[in-house]
Amino acid sequence: FSLVKFFCFDSLLLILSSVNPVVKMTRLLLLLTAFVALPQLICCSEDETDTWILSYKSFLGSKEEHEGERASVLSHFKNVLSFPIKDEKYLPNLHMEVLKVPKGFTGFEILNKIGSSFPGLMHFTKDMKLYGALTSPTVEPKVSANQGYMTTGYGGWGANFEPCWELTTGEDSPLIAVVDTGISTIHPDLDQSVLDGYDFQNSRGYTGSFETDRPLNDDNGHGSHVSCLVSGEGQGGDAVFGGAPRATRKLLAAKALDSNQDTTVSIAVSALDWAIGKGAKISNNSYGAPMSEEPVALKEAVKRAGNAGMLFIAAAGNNGMNTKTSPFYPGSFTASEGFDHVINVASLKPEGTLRSDSNYMDVDLAAPGHEIFSCWQGSQYKAISGTSMAAPIVSGAAALIWSIQPTLTPAQVKTLLMDNVKKMDIDVRAGGTLDAGAACKAANATVESSSVQAYDRSTDAGVDDMKEEEKPSLFDRFGSDDDDDDDDKEDGGLFSGGLFGGDSKFSFDGFKFDGFSFDGFDGLKFDGFSRFGRDDDE
Repeated sequence: FSLVKFFCFDSLLLILSSVNPVVKMTRLLLLLTAFVALPQLICCSEDETDTWILSYKSFLGSKEEHEGERASVLSHFKNVLSFPIKDEKYLPNLHMEVLKVPKGFTGFEILNKIGSSFPGLMHFTKDMKLYGALTSPTVEPKVSANQGYMTTGYGGWGANFEPCWELTTGEDSPLIAVVDTGISTIHPDLDQSVLDGYDFQNSRGYTGSFETDRPLNDDNGHGSHVSCLVSGEGQGGDAVFGGAPRATRKLLAAKALDSNQDTTVSIAVSALDWAIGKGAKISNNSYGAPMSEEPVALKEAVKRAGNAGMLFIAAAGNNGMNTKTSPFYPGSFTASEGFDHVINVASLKPEGTLRSDSNYMDVDLAAPGHEIFSCWQGSQYKAISGTSMAAPIVSGAAALIWSIQPTLTPAQVKTLLMDNVKKMDIDVRAGGTLDAGAACKAANATVESSSVQAYDRSTDAGVDDMKEEEKPSLFDRFGSDDDDDDDDKEDGGLFSGGLFGGDSKFSFDGFKFDGFSFDGFDGLKFDGFSRFGRDDDE
């Protein structure tokens, strides 16, 4: 009513009140222009539309084929419907479209209207909500940065990155997209990590200076926490080292989650499309939602990301659910054929069991996820629990594997991670938790040997047929500080005069590792590609 009153009465009075004929004519032209736009303002306002995602069929076609198919489908779309649709965003790397559609339409009705004469249309689905996969922040008691989740601490179930760091610390890592709440580029443990970014919540890009223009800056903390676990530099006051601490300028900050850790399928899909265009080979996705039906647009986007060469690492979710019967997407896509590039990660406690809130069953492997100390907003640190913390630890391991052997496919990287877990009695496909060191050693063995085979689903471990494997204590693998000096430091190992010692940027001076040293790896044996499968005998 206010709009009609303004255009029909107030504007006419304003025009007639003007004495100057030029001003009167200008106001009249503006009024006529406004009248043309009025129906769209009334009929197609944000409150009167829903976001829908359109998937075109010919993903593997040429650019010209894509453009022709898109023009044909959209033209018919607009002619069939009774008023213009806002063509919001085309995703060229996924060959998908994000549109605004009038409320009241369903995908089935629209597909019926379009009919079979336009085979270029594959899916047309309504947008859905997603959210970050973590539990509440734990601030007290403060957990030490040196709690051992990246080494062989954490109750003996740490991720064991030391053998990887003897081979690489991520200098040759591929690009890693962190699809999250953004990254604090002023954090001392992250200020050299980010290469580029885009804020999909506010449609703003990085324009040249992380110090003065930070459109992707983390307004929640979740994204910074995740990013430090991937490639924290260890330069801050609490010195958090990620899995790939020297992956300098290798992170792509795809800010898809808002300050409340909420997002939608359309935004997540847009972030994936952007990351593919930037050349990311790994995407870390610590978000999702339990859904009774597959989100077909998200599934198609994840599948196409795999076709583009991306390893998609996802948090399994914190609902304490059996995902075989109660899927949590996007992680649950790992159970589908053709998704061997997806790794779904559960969260492990130091006691060697899954957290009670971690999803399980249709999950690939576990990684530390209980009170994990890492970066936060600004220059802060916090301890957080959840599968959101477990997934980026696996992402860091994947980055190192690709640093060692860059010719591997995403499915082969997954194979190395799955085939080299520390075995334990938990409900995940691999039957164990991440052993980054074993996976890196196996990757290094492939440099001069045959290629890795794709992961064999037929050998998945199950809760009913898994047995606890006898294994030496992880701490038995290392020597001790048994010399006659008083320095309480590990002698001759990785952290004293070795990779991180001396004048190294990543010096560990002042850190103590509970009396054990890194004096080589004698007795630490990994059988290359030997399969830790089921015990099928009687």
